[in-house]
Amino acid sequence: MSESTIKIKIDPKNLQAAIKRVSDFWATIDAEKLAQLCLEEQDMDLIGRKKEREKHQLD
Repeated sequence: MSESTIKIKIDPKNLQAAIKRVSDFWATIDAEKLAQLCLEEQDMDLIGRKKEREKHQLD
C-alpha cells in the first residue's frame, strides 16, 4: 500500500510573515491573567458554575 503524499511549497517570505504575526499575537497575551483564568476554569469544572440567587422567594 502506498499513501499519497502532498508536497507543499513553503515560501520563505510568507513563512517569516506568519511567524511574526504569531509572535506578535502571543506577545500581547498577559500570562498572569491567562493563568488565573485557567485556574478559575479548573475550579468551575470541579464544583460547577456559580448559580445566581433567585430574584424572588417562594411564598
